[in-house]
Amino acid sequence: MKRIILSLLIALGIVSQLKGQEPNTSVEKVYVVFKTHLDVGYTDLSSVVTRQYITEFIPKALDVSDRLRAENASEKYVWTTGAWLIWKYLRTASPQDVERLDAAIHRGDIVWNSVPYTFESESMNLDLFETCLLLSHRLDEKYGKKTIAAKMTDVPGHTRSIVAPMSRAGIRFLHIGVNPASPIPVVPEFCRWKDTDGSELILVYQQTYGSESMLPGGKSVISINFTSDNHGPHTYEEVKKIYADLQKRYPNAHLVACSFNEIAEELIAMQEQLPVVTSEIADTWIYGYGSAPIRMAKFRALSNLYSKWLREKKIDKNSDVALEFALELGLIGEHTQGLYVRPDLPDWDKFDTDQFQIARATAPFQRMEESWKELDNYIYSSIQCLPQDLQEEALAEVKKVDQVDVPLFSEKAQTVNATSWHPALLKGGALKIEGLSYQLFDHHDFDRFIAKYMREGEFWITDVMAKPGLDKAKAVSVSLTAKVVKQEVRKEKQGVRTVSELVFPERKDVDKRLYPQKMYVDVLEYKNGKKAEIALTIKDKPAVHWPESYWLSFNTDGILSIVAEKLGERVDLLDVVEAGNRQQHGIDHYVDLITSQGTIRVESEAAFLVNVGEANGINYSLEYPDKQGGIHFNLSNNLWNTNFCYWNEGSLTYRFTIEQID
Repeated sequence: MKRIILSLLIALGIVSQLKGQEPNTSVEKVYVVFKTHLDVGYTDLSSVVTRQYITEFIPKALDVSDRLRAENASEKYVWTTGAWLIWKYLRTASPQDVERLDAAIHRGDIVWNSVPYTFESESMNLDLFETCLLLSHRLDEKYGKKTIAAKMTDVPGHTRSIVAPMSRAGIRFLHIGVNPASPIPVVPEFCRWKDTDGSELILVYQQTYGSESMLPGGKSVISINFTSDNHGPHTYEEVKKIYADLQKRYPNAHLVACSFNEIAEELIAMQEQLPVVTSEIADTWIYGYGSAPIRMAKFRALSNLYSKWLREKKIDKNSDVALEFALELGLIGEHTQGLYVRPDLPDWDKFDTDQFQIARATAPFQRMEESWKELDNYIYSSIQCLPQDLQEEALAEVKKVDQVDVPLFSEKAQTVNATSWHPALLKGGALKIEGLSYQLFDHHDFDRFIAKYMREGEFWITDVMAKPGLDKAKAVSVSLTAKVVKQEVRKEKQGVRTVSELVFPERKDVDKRLYPQKMYVDVLEYKNGKKAEIALTIKDKPAVHWPESYWLSFNTDGILSIVAEKLGERVDLLDVVEAGNRQQHGIDHYVDLITSQGTIRVESEAAFLVNVGEANGINYSLEYPDKQGGIHFNLSNNLWNTNFCYWNEGSLTYRFTIEQID
């Protein structure tokens, strides 16, 4: 209910009014922005939501703007949306409807952002991200526009690595509106976000999807008027009310209906007055992507293949094919990952294995899984955008993800009496594997997390980011480390290979049906002592409703700093603004453990979520983690309670390359 109330206040543009703001006669201009928050899913299946925008919401926005123009009203309705929705409409609406949209765009009543939709940027690679940004250019060319502003909503943080590619794409301004319950990174509301190469963006960071704020100088105000998650455009009556309220509170101001471009231009003119931010902000929601490890492995495989095609000139980044492929595949990096649990899953509290299996066969649970399958299908619908030869190559790459490694043991293999698996790799045992662990959580774990994470008073977050009903279930909080039960060591031309079968220990309070059927690890240590390869296979992992998390942990002595690649750039994981994610990061290819003895690089294909300091999926903190605690790859989890998958299952091989690089 709290969220509903807040959404209505934002939609009506009266949040500031409720604060008792007196009329301000010094303000000369109010920039009035109208927007609807797009979730590609969440309120319904993603296919239904997309169709609703095409058949209902965009026509309604046109109706409102047309009605105001027909009566020659001083008020104008300029509706801003993501470039992707405009693109979809132009490709799917009737010729008559497209003609009507064309006219509205030429009048300036419908405008777009420089981003197609809201990304969780740490899930993307650089080439895919850059290609998605080209859509705005395509629309600008078609309509004679120049879009320099971008808007991403809901996601609380992004990597600094987006600054350079956005700047190269001609974007000068980025507005980030934070989910109302998530902590707000400690960033000035108006600032310059600067990358190490000198690239920068004007950044506006607001505590809700969008709000009313005074620009530096005190003469202009921005009023960002939102309707919330897929609620559609404002009504004619709402628009009238918003304008009347603004005119009452700013009686001497000229009210200008606009896009973010106009706001960007005013802030650019005063950019030298703005403070500069150079740190990583980092996404506190990124752990949710661990809930779909197989989907993300395929997503990353296709993203990397796309980069390879660009290098080999098999595809042109500026082509229609590249754009269509990137936009479809990029929907996996879009911030919405399924239906919202609370209205759609009434029997949410079926944690017990037997109860869960019964509930899973019911219509609400099946519909929930259907929403996740739609996301899985973006893999294959993106491939269909490619020419035949590249389709075949892409399908072969995806197929590799489904073909997990199951090592064959020879007669020389030894049965081991459940010993710990903690090998040391590289010369002198420089890199230590601190084990494969399985973590379960109880309601106390979530209570501590929510208490640290939630904004003051936003109690509704417990429904969407905790696990309602877990306090009445027989949940346990425990971390179990895998042990070796079978092992074989082989000398090969390249080095020494050790193949092991692993199991998690049995406990009376942990249902052994939660464990995968089999777990194998294949470690190849090269003769030169500078390189090792790991293939970790988790076979037939069952669907589990209890909150769970899998980890593979690494450490070395004397860590000075930890640097990871994000969107093609090196990022210091210990340079993150306060209230950004200092604990976990989404990486592109590698993490470097930098010591006085050299740098050890850990590269991963399928695994991309990395914790610093400790293996804990819900450990939000304002403090920096202890870097001497090493790095911990989150292989999978189901810890989100909204917007991401609530259970996952199947088989996957996680591959790692470890290398002493200097």
